[in-house]
Amino acid sequence: MKSYFLECMTNYRSYNFNVKMAIAANLLTQIGLGIFMTLYNLYLRDLGYSELTNGNVIAMTALAQAIFLVPAGFLSDKWGRKK
Repeated sequence: MKSYFLECMTNYRSYNFNVKMAIAANLLTQIGLGIFMTLYNLYLRDLGYSELTNGNVIAMTALAQAIFLVPAGFLSDKWGRKK
């Protein structure tokens, strides 16, 4: 495990500045979304909704991501990502 971590750190140091910033932005975004989803679920529970409603909200979020992100990936492959 320690050698894997050291290898990841060595690879990370070899990346250019833009890649490091993209990784940092992704990390912060994921932390923020994790906090938001946890607090949002607690908020729905505090409003008096059941666990079933909470599960439906989580499921609809995943479904919406699948519906929109998969075609967006195909379009970015077709048109190019640099624009």
